[in-house]
Amino acid sequence: MYRLFVTFVYLIVLSIKFSPFVYSDDSVLVLQNCLDNLERLNVIEYEETASVKENWTKTPPGGLLSKEVISHVRRDGDSIDVEHQEKIFLNGKFDHLQARRDIVLADSAIWQIKDHTVSQNFNEKNVYTGAIVTEANRRRLLIPVLCNENSGFVLDGYFDEFRFPKLMLDSGHIQNFGEELIGNYPCVHLQAKTLKGDISVWIDQKNGHVIRKAISTKNKENAKDFTSDFPGWISYVDVIEDIDYKCIDGVYIPVTGKRTTTQKRESGIDSVTTALYARKNILLSPVFKGTNAFVSDFPKGERVGNIDDKDSGVVYLWNGKKATAGYTALEGTAYFKGTGNVVRILLMLSGVVMMSVWAFFKIRQIVNKALK
Repeated sequence: MYRLFVTFVYLIVLSIKFSPFVYSDDSVLVLQNCLDNLERLNVIEYEETASVKENWTKTPPGGLLSKEVISHVRRDGDSIDVEHQEKIFLNGKFDHLQARRDIVLADSAIWQIKDHTVSQNFNEKNVYTGAIVTEANRRRLLIPVLCNENSGFVLDGYFDEFRFPKLMLDSGHIQNFGEELIGNYPCVHLQAKTLKGDISVWIDQKNGHVIRKAISTKNKENAKDFTSDFPGWISYVDVIEDIDYKCIDGVYIPVTGKRTTTQKRESGIDSVTTALYARKNILLSPVFKGTNAFVSDFPKGERVGNIDDKDSGVVYLWNGKKATAGYTALEGTAYFKGTGNVVRILLMLSGVVMMSVWAFFKIRQIVNKALK
C-alpha cells in the first residue's frame, strides 16, 4: 500500500514537471522581460518599407492586389504618426499611387487621405483629399493603424490594440512547451488563451528576450469583439517570423520580418496576405518638439467624416485641431445647435403642402373630365 502511494505521488510530480499546461513563474518572467523590451520602443522614429501581396481562393472583383509601401513612423507613447506612400498594383500591373497619414493621439485620431490616382496609360490624374476623425472611438481608428499590413507594428508585438505578451500575462494561464529551435536560436515556446484569441510565441531568452516567431488565431468562439471587428469572417490567423534585430543602447529593435495573414470568410472566398518589412534610419528616444509630428496638416475648413456622429445629417469641418459642426446636408448653410431639426421639419411640411396642392388640382382635373 505504501509503495502504491509513493508511486502515485511520484507520477503526479512528473506530470506537473513535464506538463505543458503549467502556469510557472519562469513563463511569467520570460513574458515580462519580453514586454519590457517592447515597451522601450514606445518613443521611436524610423523609415519602413513594406512589400505586400495577396492571394485568393477566388479572384475578387477588383483583382489581385499587391503594394509597395514607404512609411515614415513616429511614436511618442500613446501618440502615433504614420505617413504612407503606397504604390498599388492590380493583377501585377501598376494601378495608382496613394498617400495617406494616420495620426492617433491619446484621446482622438484622424485618418488623412491624399489619393493620387493615375490611370494605366499614365495620361490621366485625379487627386482626392479627405479625412476621417474621432474623439469618442479612438480604438476604431487605432486598430487599423497598428494591425494594417501596410505597417510592421506586428513586429513590435501588436496583433491587436494591446501587445500580445501583455494579453498572455493577463490571461492567467500560460502553457510552457519548453525549448524549441527557431532558425538557429533556441527559444522557449509559450501559449495562452487570451481575450483576443489564442496566441503562441517563441522567445529568445539569450538575446534580449526578443520574439522570433508568433502566431495569433482569432475566431468568434475564442476572441472578444471578433464578430464586430471582422463581420462575415470565420477566422483570422496571423504569423510573424524571420525577424532580425538591431541592438541600440541595449534595446533590441526589429529591423526586418515577415507576416502571413490567412483570412477565412463565410462567403467561401479566402485569402492569404504576405508582407515583408524592413526598417532603417532608426532613432530611439527622439525629440519631437518643434517638428510637425502628431499635428495634422489637413486644410482648415475642409469637410471631414466624423465617425462619432454619422447619422445626424450634420456636416463637420476641420478647424485645424478637431472636427466642428458646420452645417446640415438639408440646410446647406451655417449650422447652429438646435436649428437643424426645425429647418428639417419646415422643409418636410412645405413638401407635404406642395404635394397636397398638386393632388387637389389633379383630382379636380380628373373629376371635371369625368363630368364632361
